[in-house]
Amino acid sequence: MIQQVSKKNDFNLLAKLLNEAFGTVAKDFGLTKENTPTNSAFITSDELKVQLIENREFYSYTKSGKIVGFVAIEKSSDTPDTFYIEKLAVAPDSRHQGIGKRLMDFAANRIMELGGKCISIALINSNTILKTWYSKQGFVERFIKTFEHLLFDVCYMEKKMNQEDDRRCGWCKSDPVYIKYHDEEWGKEVTNDFKMFEFLVLESAQAGLSWITILKRRDAYRNAFADYNAGKVAEMTEQDLERLMKDSGIIRNRRKIEATITNARHFLEIQKEFGSFCDYMKSFLPEGKPIINQWKTLNEIPASTPLSDTISKDMKKRGFKFFGTTICYAHLQAVGFVNDHLEGCPLKYRNEITGIIE
Repeated sequence: MIQQVSKKNDFNLLAKLLNEAFGTVAKDFGLTKENTPTNSAFITSDELKVQLIENREFYSYTKSGKIVGFVAIEKSSDTPDTFYIEKLAVAPDSRHQGIGKRLMDFAANRIMELGGKCISIALINSNTILKTWYSKQGFVERFIKTFEHLLFDVCYMEKKMNQEDDRRCGWCKSDPVYIKYHDEEWGKEVTNDFKMFEFLVLESAQAGLSWITILKRRDAYRNAFADYNAGKVAEMTEQDLERLMKDSGIIRNRRKIEATITNARHFLEIQKEFGSFCDYMKSFLPEGKPIINQWKTLNEIPASTPLSDTISKDMKKRGFKFFGTTICYAHLQAVGFVNDHLEGCPLKYRNEITGIIE
């Protein structure tokens, strides 16, 4: 989980992490507190706390209750659309688990949210391993600078950012509606039943059609189905059905409209039994937590899984219609209970972030 650091956090733990993480680099390059006092290998908790100032944000990465990662973001005072990424660190015993990349992806996404168009980093020029890693993240070497007070040359690398970033999942780039949906909703964990019911209505309407067709009719569906209020939809009558069959804004398929009304009634039954529909869906998830897949290409993403098979079968027993395993899996993706953003997509790990997205 990625959390924003505030003045209330335990800076002793954060300083200890930075000391350990940067300590391995300091050892490799002969750095000491005497010859490089500003290096994070030697930073104290008080010094770190003082650095948390305006235009600078700190984030920690916690795993199994332990802080194992850290990154700082700072806005340039000279170039408004440039941000610096500093102190990207992973505990030595937690390396090679993708944590550094998750922090980098999060930082890049956060910078985009803040309106940044360029990310700048500075590192030891002779640290070829780290330079290679940043190159793989899309950074390009800009220049090398020598400082009299340092034992090493400093390499400055940059990465250009923009809203058309090609790191997005490939399926969403064909239409602005898709891009907005991908960036703001798809894969973002839903925590309330109103939004859950909205997606249930839209997903069942999609059956046999493209998702973009439904997305572009979203407002019409909102108007047709009482602002996605399950209670009101459940009370719809035959008269309402006939009225909806004349509504050109939605897909005028009688069976689908009937299913939406029927599904709303079963939705309310599940709420009564489980407390909420979200809790019902989470009861199928391992430890009740979203599943994060590590797909690298669109071809790897399945159309359905044993999980969607199980949920759709249970919902069918409860009377739900137009919610087979394929629609069920699409629903799980949409509500963020299955995270199928591709590796490298800047929206991949937003469900692990608190205080920013959720």
